[in-house]
Amino acid sequence: GEISIPREPQFTFELRGVSPPAFGLSPPQAKRRAVQWKESGFIGRNRLEWTVDGEVEIASAPTFQTALLVDRRLRIDDITVMENGASRKIRWADSKTDPSRVVLFFGDRTEGTRRIKLRGGLPLIHGTPIALPSVKVEDCEMGTTRLTLARDPEVEVIFAPPIEWKSQLLEESIPEGSRPDRVEPIGNYQLETAAPRAP
Repeated sequence: GEISIPREPQFTFELRGVSPPAFGLSPPQAKRRAVQWKESGFIGRNRLEWTVDGEVEIASAPTFQTALLVDRRLRIDDITVMENGASRKIRWADSKTDPSRVVLFFGDRTEGTRRIKLRGGLPLIHGTPIALPSVKVEDCEMGTTRLTLARDPEVEVIFAPPIEWKSQLLEESIPEGSRPDRVEPIGNYQLETAAPRAP
């Protein structure tokens, strides 16, 4: 069909001079790969204790910071970092632009293998279904995640893992925030990166 072109212009633009081409330099992005990533949860009477313990390999460029993508329902109690076997002094803060982004700041450049440990939890309301939280490293090749769940023997839990979750042999380690005599294992699973978290 024909295209109708209005006689009067709808918009008028004025160029006050030709701007020179502009460009900016950005620092090289470090490549990150999770060598191992383990999340464990202990379901207590009123709180889900959540622990993340993972090793991240950083190559190609040293960095001064690392960002974690954290489920904001989690109340973070502590974050520690070990690098090449030595403890690193860090400070961390929530991102002002993205509340699910937690940035770890290092005093100097860091590279190599970094072990990140996060402890936190979230309150539980009896009778209310809850989705399990998740913690990941931003811009990182995650691979698989090992997830271990346990509960207080006096707490009844209804839990049916998705078929995508691969069941593993139960580990003998005791989840943090629990006592050995008050732990009832639920399961130990291997999750692929895109696997959903079930309530």
